[in-house]
Amino acid sequence: MLLYSTLLAQVVAAPDLDPLRQLMKTIAAEVMAGKVDTLIAHTHPAVIALVGGDEKARAVLPKMMRADFDAVEQMGFKMTKYEVGEPEAIRSEGDWTFVLLPTTLVAEGVKGKFTAKSHTLAVQKVGEPKWTLFRLGLPEPRVRRMLPELPADFAWPPKQPPKFEPH
Repeated sequence: MLLYSTLLAQVVAAPDLDPLRQLMKTIAAEVMAGKVDTLIAHTHPAVIALVGGDEKARAVLPKMMRADFDAVEQMGFKMTKYEVGEPEAIRSEGDWTFVLLPTTLVAEGVKGKFTAKSHTLAVQKVGEPKWTLFRLGLPEPRVRRMLPELPADFAWPPKQPPKFEPH
């Protein structure tokens, strides 16, 4: 009986991740189109504050992304794919749900292909529909300071260097 009630509690408490999947699909399509509106709208407020506020984020982030794309193009590559994988490391604690989403960015050129794998941390307060996001390019201690509700033992994914495959 205890096993049954434990399993039932886990099923009842499981977060609905379909809206998060759809959000990340939208963001991936917008990033490839050079747009950041949805990404900014769902970036965690602590990150927006770090950039200097919503207005500055809306002015600066598109320029930063365009500069990244331009730098890749100057090296003879073009961004060809940005994919978000299935949610992993799903954890609910207190009033919060935390989810890691693996991301893959691919750039191709005449010399070969670069693949960069990373993660995005999605955070949702229980009872609220909005997910907010942290791209895990920031150092872990800094993210943990900005997000004190993140459990201390939440598994942090190792950083992976980009992989180059020559043609």
